[in-house]
Amino acid sequence: MIERHVAAAQVQRFEGLDWFPREKGAALTELVKAMQSAPNEIVAEHITSELVHAARECPKPADLYRMIGQEREKLETATNNCRACNGTGMHIITRTIKGIEYSGATDCECRQRKTA
Repeated sequence: MIERHVAAAQVQRFEGLDWFPREKGAALTELVKAMQSAPNEIVAEHITSELVHAARECPKPADLYRMIGQEREKLETATNNCRACNGTGMHIITRTIKGIEYSGATDCECRQRKTA
């Protein structure tokens, strides 16, 4: 489980999506709680980036819980002693496109080998 301020920062990235809850209240609180259920910050960033890049509408808490659950299952296949990901099953990659640096999380090779 990740800290509340980290989860809140990830949820704030959904602000540009349709149906993002603009008012502070139960809807926003539930999105943050759902994001807090991520096993680590890398998973939270991965899910957030995936949604921001592909979705037009803000996810519902149920969507986040489902996606986090799927990532949690994948983590179980990661190699605990992997030097690339330290057992998280994911690692951060950075790419520069037209002079702008982008970063995101991707599956580690140790996890890909086990699921193949």
